[in-house]
Amino acid sequence: MAEYLNNYLDIEKTENNNLDFWSDNYQIGEFKIEKFDENISELSKEDWTKNFQSLLDLYYRESDRTTKESLLQSKFLDKLKALSDDVTKKHEQKIKFFKNDKTKIESLNAKLNLSNRIENLRLKYISEINKIE
Repeated sequence: MAEYLNNYLDIEKTENNNLDFWSDNYQIGEFKIEKFDENISELSKEDWTKNFQSLLDLYYRESDRTTKESLLQSKFLDKLKALSDDVTKKHEQKIKFFKNDKTKIESLNAKLNLSNRIENLRLKYISEINKIE
């Protein structure tokens, strides 16, 4: 328990009179008890200010992380789209050039099929993300 003392700690009484200890959504353990006293103390203005500042700091850290992840995600998806467009464009040019070479055309078509599969995955991912938001 000592490692959790300076963290958020939640204690719940279960139906079978056990105490269930949690910290930051991780269960520490469930303990059998015979009797317990619950002491509640008033928070001072300083306590409220400190807790509020901690929550603001956490919110802005999470917001910054989310923004950075979103930017990286957008860049990645944009690069995938550019790659797919580039492969399609080059495919059209190469097909015209190699129109009499069936082996080369099959190879080019296989590459285009892989590019199309990647593009479909990209579009499916964007669709799933839009459902979440």
